[in-house]
Amino acid sequence: VPDQSLPVRWTLKAQLTSAALKFEPDILDFGACSCSESVAIDVKITNTSALPQEVGFVRLKAEVDVQPWDGFFPLKPGQSTVVQVRFAPRSAIDYQFPLTCKSITGKQTRLNPTLAVENEYNIPCRGRGVFPSLKVSEGTMKMAAVAEGGRTSESVVLSNNGKDVRHFEFTPQPESNLHVSPMHGSLYPG
Repeated sequence: VPDQSLPVRWTLKAQLTSAALKFEPDILDFGACSCSESVAIDVKITNTSALPQEVGFVRLKAEVDVQPWDGFFPLKPGQSTVVQVRFAPRSAIDYQFPLTCKSITGKQTRLNPTLAVENEYNIPCRGRGVFPSLKVSEGTMKMAAVAEGGRTSESVVLSNNGKDVRHFEFTPQPESNLHVSPMHGSLYPG
C-alpha cells in the first residue's frame, strides 16, 4: 500500500575490546655492556585486543635498535611476536630511558579520522656503558703467506686498563693450525 510506513526492525550487536598491548618483560635491564659491543633482550609483544593493530617503535635513542622489520609490524587479534631490542652504549655512563612503542587500532579516513585509536607505551630501560678492561693492541692480525709446512709468527699486546686483576684465555679453532702463547693467564692493572 503506497504511503504506508512500516517499521524496520534491526538489532545492533557490539563487542567492546581494549586496544592494549602486553610486553614481556615490561622493564628492560641491559646491565653492564662494553662500549665497543652490544647486548640484546628478546621482548614478547601480545595484542590483547579483538582488533588488528599496527605497531611501531618510535623516537629510538642512538644506542637502541629494534629488529626485525626495523621495529614496525602488524599484529592480528591475540597474536604475539618477539622482537629483539639491542643496546649498544656509546659512553661509559649509566643509561635510563623509555623505549616508546605506538600502536594504531582501526582505520583513519579523511572523512572520519577518529575511527582509529592510537596508544603509546613507554617501556622503562636501563643499562650501563663500560670500557673494556682488557685491550688487544690490534683488532685484526695480518699473517704473512707461507708455504705448506712453513711457519710465521706475529705478536699482539694484551693490556689491562682496569683496576683489578683480569684473567684471559685464547681458544683457537683446532683446524686453524694456530698456536698462541701464552694460551691463558692473569694480567695485573697497568
